[in-house]
Amino acid sequence: MAMNEETFGLESVEVMKGPSSTLYGQSVLGGIVNVRSKQPRPDTFVRVQFTGGSYGFYESAIDAGTR
Repeated sequence: MAMNEETFGLESVEVMKGPSSTLYGQSVLGGIVNVRSKQPRPDTFVRVQFTGGSYGFYESAIDAGTR
């Protein structure tokens, strides 16, 4: 996943590290990142998010769904 990847549509991000992570990857420092997309919800919902940061960064997002 690139650093500029949109993350609002993600349910979770899981990182496997430690001894078990050497099963994945090409080197001793291998690991794996599991990125899960949001799943449809059975109820009606609306979620509004506003984010602000350094250097005049502002971002808004709306997530809505119906049955």
